[in-house]
Amino acid sequence: MLICFLLCRNCICRDLRRNFPDSLPTTNLIALRLGYNNFSNFLPRWLSNISTLEVLDLSISGMKGPIDHISWRKLCKLQLLYLSNNDISGEIVDLVAGLSGCGKASLEALQLVGNKLSGQIPDSIGHFKHLRSLYLQSNSFSGSIPSSIGSLNDLQTLDLSSNAMNGTIPDSIRQLSKLVSLNLKWNSWRGIVSETHFLSLAKLERFY
Repeated sequence: MLICFLLCRNCICRDLRRNFPDSLPTTNLIALRLGYNNFSNFLPRWLSNISTLEVLDLSISGMKGPIDHISWRKLCKLQLLYLSNNDISGEIVDLVAGLSGCGKASLEALQLVGNKLSGQIPDSIGHFKHLRSLYLQSNSFSGSIPSSIGSLNDLQTLDLSSNAMNGTIPDSIRQLSKLVSLNLKWNSWRGIVSETHFLSLAKLERFY
């Protein structure tokens, strides 16, 4: 399989059928898509050096190990992050804190489906003002949905299904006025969920 590393004005292709690259040319690299491979590698630390990166797709690529193996705070321009269906573990506190701590957090899509991630969803998730899709299903997240979720004014899709969520659903979820799809099934929610949580979600089309 030939994989292209997308550059601002060029495209560099390499044969990655056997080995994950030890490094990449980092000048002006804006998109890196290495999904659908079988690398069986830890998340490479050198990704932290690509400060121009806007798109990172390592979905279904055999990635493993702790998600904080990368210094996420160096990837302030990241807009799309796809790490689904790997063997990545740990908590997402450092990831969220790192990317949301940038002067202008630019993340629009975060997909971490089908890994071994655990812990609680950090309150700092609310700093992603431009986030449109948040897919965290099929992990082992626990606790409550942080009330800061209501600050995600552009959020259109939220999927927390098939986790170990055992806390409450905050009233602030009704502030997600652009939400189209909401999936909270296969968890162990506590507390009272009433229509007041969802009355303001005028654009909601799918609720599970």
